[in-house]
Amino acid sequence: MAISTTGPALAADRALLSDRWLALAAWAFVAGLSIVQTVLHPQAFFLSTDDAMRLTEVRDLLAGQGWFDLTQQRMNVPFGVAMHWSHVVDAGIAALILLFRMFANTQTAETGALWAWPLLTLLPAFFALRTIGARLAGREGAAIVLLLGVSCLALLGIFQPGRIDHHNLQLALGISMVACLIEYKEPKGMALAGGLAAFSLAIGLETLPYVLLAGAVVGVIWVIQGSPLKPAMRVFGGVFAGAAAILFFAATATAERVTASCDTYSLFYAPLAMTGGIGLVAMGTITMTSLRDRAFAFAGLAIVLVALAASINPQCLAGPLSTIDAQLDAIWLSRIEEVQPAWRFAFLEPGYFVSGYLYALACFLATLAAAGIASRELRAPWIVLALFNAMALAIATAEVRGMNFAILFGLPGMAGFVAMAAARIQSSKLSSLGRAGVVIIALFLASNVAFEFASRAFASSAKDEQSVAHSGFTCFQAATLQVLDTLPPGRIAAFIDQGPGILAYTKHAVVAGPYHRGANGIIDTYTIFAGREAQARQILEQRGIDYVVVCPSSPDYTYYGQRNGLIARLQRHDVPHWLTPMTASTPELQIFRVVGDKL
Repeated sequence: MAISTTGPALAADRALLSDRWLALAAWAFVAGLSIVQTVLHPQAFFLSTDDAMRLTEVRDLLAGQGWFDLTQQRMNVPFGVAMHWSHVVDAGIAALILLFRMFANTQTAETGALWAWPLLTLLPAFFALRTIGARLAGREGAAIVLLLGVSCLALLGIFQPGRIDHHNLQLALGISMVACLIEYKEPKGMALAGGLAAFSLAIGLETLPYVLLAGAVVGVIWVIQGSPLKPAMRVFGGVFAGAAAILFFAATATAERVTASCDTYSLFYAPLAMTGGIGLVAMGTITMTSLRDRAFAFAGLAIVLVALAASINPQCLAGPLSTIDAQLDAIWLSRIEEVQPAWRFAFLEPGYFVSGYLYALACFLATLAAAGIASRELRAPWIVLALFNAMALAIATAEVRGMNFAILFGLPGMAGFVAMAAARIQSSKLSSLGRAGVVIIALFLASNVAFEFASRAFASSAKDEQSVAHSGFTCFQAATLQVLDTLPPGRIAAFIDQGPGILAYTKHAVVAGPYHRGANGIIDTYTIFAGREAQARQILEQRGIDYVVVCPSSPDYTYYGQRNGLIARLQRHDVPHWLTPMTASTPELQIFRVVGDKL
């Protein structure tokens, strides 16, 4: 950036640089604190199921697996499963490992990447928050939103060391896209927004609603404002279409380039993205002076896209998981907490409901209030922010896994509202000490820290302890699963959430993991542990299973035990004759060898 050397422009440039340094300082504080906490409390460093699966994919990529091959051969053994993730995130983590290998051994380099990756994804998120805060509420807004971000415990967990799944990067891309879109008249920013939108889709479809909303926002603003927005709309559509095409051929698995899959960026989404982008370019090129003509043109593009989607794969119009097996939903998907609606989640995790969902709701309400009292020239950017916040909150209400987006999109709105309130407080008749006290109280009440304190009143310690004890957390952690690596490599039937950990921490293969594309493995796992004995034994024989592993602290242990199957027998200490208990078993893990000739 060229820095002016005179007058007001110089002051503005210096203020901009100062705000950027403030964002960098906020990130450095969080990163440093996270590293110190991980060093002092190593037990806090853990990999979730998705993190372990991502690590397995990264290792496979470094070991020579093809860039366009996403098959995980050691899952759904012996058939394998084609994952619905791309190698894009794997490449970033693998690059860090290769960089760190120049200075350390392989294990240390891998650990360094596990620490660095999530913290690096937080940096662009903080810069985007600063940009939005400054645009909507000046330097005060930038400072306040960074303060709220640094203290947002409900959000920062996904950026902690070890969290290498793709969700943190998607959050960073999403908020960065919003930061560009609120400057919708700037072609350079809109070009970046188009690229970010396409890139986020190539990583995963969690951002699909926000990408659709971005296109709708650009189109609707053009319908309303007309010619002034044409250059920005052209570059947004052109970059989006171009990036969508490049990513389709450069980062999409071979199978997905010839299959119109609903659950990943594929032959279904790529043509739609390219057509939509080209349509925006066309509308931004043709002269249409009438609002009615522009409205008809934009509606026509929407109709064309729906018709195209229906012609490619009509099932996908019902959503990315529209093709999921009904049996799979009954025995697995419906039991996952993160896909529960907010009102049900409130009873499952009342503390996190207060600190997470209710805080997201408060941020949305603050955004609406701020948009209502904002100056006329800032009304449109505020509305854009409110739309993304509303979309994220609606998704989080239907499925709480959308809560992180709702919080992140809501922080700038909360900061802007606090900045406006602080300005009014400063002009009040209170003493300087009184004004300072009121502002500090307002900042505290607007922060996630206040909601964290409130959450403790809604979650009794007894309930929390019980939840932790029976959450199954220890079942898929390295300390529990590494005992399996003392056994000769083989094929394991274990609980679904243990699958990725077994792949990451051992040399074994597994029947299933928590991924819908491995539906056969999930259904077979249910049958092995909860189905009829004859069917269970048949599956064990057909898949060539060597070991059966049981974790008593898992929710699956209770769920399967309610059926009259293998787990119910083991709960009665009735070990079938075709299983032999192994001495490698631990209090956390019961290990049995399958006696093949007795199946």
